[in-house]
Amino acid sequence: RTSTGSDTTDTGGSGTGTGVGFPTDPPKPIRFAEKRPEFPGGDRALVDWLSREIKYPEILKEQKKEGIVYIEFVVSESGKVSDAHILREVRDAPQFTEEAIRAINKMPLWIPGEQNGHKVPVYFALPINFQLR
Repeated sequence: RTSTGSDTTDTGGSGTGTGVGFPTDPPKPIRFAEKRPEFPGGDRALVDWLSREIKYPEILKEQKKEGIVYIEFVVSESGKVSDAHILREVRDAPQFTEEAIRAINKMPLWIPGEQNGHKVPVYFALPINFQLR
């Protein structure tokens, strides 16, 4: 009688913790962290970056439309910004929403949030004010 070895093959389901073939679920973002994520250079640098990056939509400029868009996104444990979505938008101004999401998705790496001394993904909400000057 010969063995094919199939009865000794480790499929990863034995609970040994090898993780072969089973991706680990990423940690779920939290709402509040002991140390919140921070834009490199702080809040002033964030405001400066947004003012350089955000382009006022021409059609809304012509209509003299203004307003605040509230965006929420996740700052991962590596500082990467992802999952940007709208919490509140300006009525009849979807261009504000599109521009805010576009800018958020281009952000540089942040300093991650921390909980119990460990870097963790954290939700971050940000108002973006579209105001004519």
